[in-house]
Amino acid sequence: MIGLTKKDALACMGAPASRRYAAQATEIWTYPGVTVSDTPPWAAGLDFATLRGSEPCEVRVVMTNGRISQVSYGMPGGRGLFSGRQCIFAAGPCAQIAALRQ
Repeated sequence: MIGLTKKDALACMGAPASRRYAAQATEIWTYPGVTVSDTPPWAAGLDFATLRGSEPCEVRVVMTNGRISQVSYGMPGGRGLFSGRQCIFAAGPCAQIAALRQ
């Protein structure tokens, strides 16, 4: 998704849940996601992250000069993801747009 334009991001991800301006040419867009474990089922007893249910998370997309420059994932309030967890959200259409642009 790095390098996609603001127009492309809006087309593939929709409007962000929140938007704030960090600097003159920098915006931070936040999208809701949900956490899942990346531990295989057979290893559930070895990783306590699998004991946690799905939780809300945030996908933060940084726009610099009208293009995506960074994507990060975390818990609401800026906390990092718990060990063994991933934040998922619908970004498939963005990957297709990015592939077409290359």
